[in-house]
Amino acid sequence: MGRTEILVPVIVLMLLMGFGGYVFFNQQGTSDDGDEGNGEDGASLSEWNVYSVSAVSDLPTCDSSTQARLYHVESESSFYVCKSDGWMFIDLTGETGSTGAAGQDGTTPTLIRNLAPLISISPAKNVEGTAVYSTSNGTFIGYSGYNFTIFRTVRDLDGTIANSGWDIDLDGTIDQVSTGSMSIDSLSIPETTWVHANSIIGTSVDSRYMIATIAFIAVDDDGAAAAELHSILIDIVSFGDAIDVAELAGDGELDQEGSEEPNTWNTYTADDAADDATDWNRSDTLIKLQMTGSDDLAWSFVKITISVGDNVYTCSVSAGDDCSITQSAGSNDNAWEPGEYIFLHEGGAEICSAQGCFVDISVTYNGRTVSGDSVVVVN
Repeated sequence: MGRTEILVPVIVLMLLMGFGGYVFFNQQGTSDDGDEGNGEDGASLSEWNVYSVSAVSDLPTCDSSTQARLYHVESESSFYVCKSDGWMFIDLTGETGSTGAAGQDGTTPTLIRNLAPLISISPAKNVEGTAVYSTSNGTFIGYSGYNFTIFRTVRDLDGTIANSGWDIDLDGTIDQVSTGSMSIDSLSIPETTWVHANSIIGTSVDSRYMIATIAFIAVDDDGAAAAELHSILIDIVSFGDAIDVAELAGDGELDQEGSEEPNTWNTYTADDAADDATDWNRSDTLIKLQMTGSDDLAWSFVKITISVGDNVYTCSVSAGDDCSITQSAGSNDNAWEPGEYIFLHEGGAEICSAQGCFVDISVTYNGRTVSGDSVVVVN
C-alpha cells in the first residue's frame, strides 16, 4: 500500500471528527457543474476539499482539477477520494480480525434447598392431675401440674433428625428430649403453665377447663429447624382425654357428657358428730356429712360453708381456713365420693362453744347448690 493510501483514511477520520456532522446534517456540497454550497457560517466546503453527491454516478471526472478531493456518496453512506490513478473507495471498517475458537457452553447450576423436618401431633390422652397434700395434716391442697400421654411423629425427607423434643415453656429450647420418628411421650406440665380457658377473649366456658400450649421442636442434620405448636384443653373435674380446642370458639358447651355446665344429682345428709362442742380448740369435730349419688365431686369445685347466727365460716380441705374438712372411707383424696363420710372441724375460728349450737349448712358444686340437710344442731 502506497503512502497516499495510508494517509487518506487518516485524513478522512480527522475530517469526520471535526466536520462530518456538518456535511451530513446540512447536506451542503458542490453540484455537478462544480458550484460550491456554503454552510451557515458562510464557509465554503471546498476550502476543505470535502464534497457530497447523491450517488456514485454523480462523481465528477477524476483528473488534475478534482485530485485530492473527498466525496461523500449519500446513497451508500460511503466516501471516495480522487487519486492520480482514479477514484479510490475509503473503507473505514478495516480488515476483519481473526476468529478465535468457540468458548465452552455455560451450564445451569443445580440448586439444592434443604427441607425442614415435618411434625405431626395427636390429641393428648389419659389426663391426670398431680395432687398436693398438706405436710401437717395430709389434707388435699390442689394440683401442682397435669400429666398426659401424647403421640407425635417427625420426619426429615432429605436427611435425618439430629435433635428433637418438647418445649414446655415456649422459650425456644427443648425441655424434654424425644427421639425416634414416632413416639408416645408422657409429659407433665406445671400448674403455672396452664390458664383458665374462660380467661381467653371470646370464650364463655366454665372455669373448670384449663388450657396450655407447648411445642415440639426438631432440627435436621443440615441445621434446618421446625416447630409445631400444640394447645391442650382439659377438664380438671373429670380429667380423661384432652378436649378439642376448636370447641372454645363454639357455643361454650364443653362438657364431655354434653351438658352445658358440670352439675350433679348427688345429695348429702348431715348429722351432729359424736364429739362434744367445747371452748374453741382445733380438735372439736362438729358435723358429719355423707354423700349419696353417682358422681365424684372434685374438691376444686366443692364449696362448703356453715353459719352460726350472723357468722359465716368457710370449710376447706386445705389447712388455714375457719373450718377444716377431713375424709373417711373414700379412695380418692381429690374428690368427695358417693358413700364417703367427711367431717367438719373447727379450724381457725371458734364456731360452736356450747351444746345446742344451731349450724346452717350450704354445699355447692361449681356454683350450684347440692341438695341436702341445711341445719344441724351440734351438742
